Amino acid sequence: MHNKTFILLSAGLAGVLATMFLWWRDVWLCARAAPPACTRRIVRIGFRYGMMLFIASEV
Repeated sequence: MHNKTFILLSAGLAGVLATMFLWWRDVWLCARAAPPACTRRIVRIGFRYGMMLFIASEV
């Protein structure tokens, strides 16, 4: 940061944005189309834990 190179900051921001986009895309696709893979118990538990961790991180 002292050399005014923002490569690491840019890479971190890109990683966070990609994760957010891909996670919300999966949630939206499962809610809209409800393919059989999205109705599995393990997937529903994963979405539930993901949302709880997101809320906890915001608190």
